[in-house]
Amino acid sequence: MYIIIANITQLIIYYNGQAYETDHYPVLYKWYMSNVVTLKTTADENCLYHAISTSISGNENLWKDIKLGMIFMFFEYEDYFRKLANAMGLEASFELLIESSATIAVFGRSFNLLSLSLLFLRPIYIFETSNLSFISDVPCLNTVPIYLSLNNAHFTSIVPYQNSYFIPFPNASHLKHVKVSLDNLNFY
Repeated sequence: MYIIIANITQLIIYYNGQAYETDHYPVLYKWYMSNVVTLKTTADENCLYHAISTSISGNENLWKDIKLGMIFMFFEYEDYFRKLANAMGLEASFELLIESSATIAVFGRSFNLLSLSLLFLRPIYIFETSNLSFISDVPCLNTVPIYLSLNNAHFTSIVPYQNSYFIPFPNASHLKHVKVSLDNLNFY
């Protein structure tokens, strides 16, 4: 699994005839995006992982590997995520957060997004129909982002359909969590 993920950390997937999600077009219009589509993802409460798989590979086939990789990151950087859970004021213990995250059909949360950003060493930009968009960028490496749309508690990927496209920079970076140091993290 690591080899697969390591080889796709910098790719931009373009629309290639996949089914698209028109329910997320209000998000694209709200943020004045151009020459992009939202790809259809399975609505089974694993849509975050389906959307990321679609964003990096063009299909949903990697979603279980992505979820497993996310869990690996929690354990690989356990001290960081324990401190982060405290900093975020999460009521559940670290162990319960991991158990919930590992369970199939449990909706992804910001805690999961931070681990996924670290897993791919890429920022994750999320756009909603509200006035809030946000960034999960744990490694702060300024690499190619993964773009997601969140509408009615459902994630889809945002992908361009030509080289000339526009996706704005999100207006909030509350998931950077600069209060928790990354100094001791080993990037592979």
